[in-house]
Amino acid sequence: MSVNRRVFGRRVVLMAGMSAAALSVAGCVPATRGRFVASHTLDSALASAERMYAGYAAAIEAGSGGTATLEMVRDNHTAHIEALRRILGRDEPESVETPDASLDALIEAEKEAAEIAADACVGAAPQYAVLLGEIAASRNCHVAVLREIHKG
Repeated sequence: MSVNRRVFGRRVVLMAGMSAAALSVAGCVPATRGRFVASHTLDSALASAERMYAGYAAAIEAGSGGTATLEMVRDNHTAHIEALRRILGRDEPESVETPDASLDALIEAEKEAAEIAADACVGAAPQYAVLLGEIAASRNCHVAVLREIHKG
């Protein structure tokens, strides 16, 4: 009987630890006055995601080619924006200039945005590192996808 209790106890501890880790990765951190604690690194990641979204929207509207792929990548940026806004407790987007809609401009913007996300990941509180790392990786993949569209 004691072996079963020990295994059960370990499972409970393991599950509790996994639950705590999942909550921290999901951005569930203590709030201050009903809002999540803001961070400069998260602000810069959000601003670059909003710029990227605007770039893709402009490229799609301009008919830059590869529309289905551009829409998919734009939607990735939408997911990033939504996650970052939720963490920062923001509802409204910042105003963003209409960017150059060329594929070359999008490639350069994605490279820059990937660097911003990677820098934010390194400088972020641990509970945000996974999200920012995923955003950085996603942006690097977007560069590769855009290069393929550009070739085509």
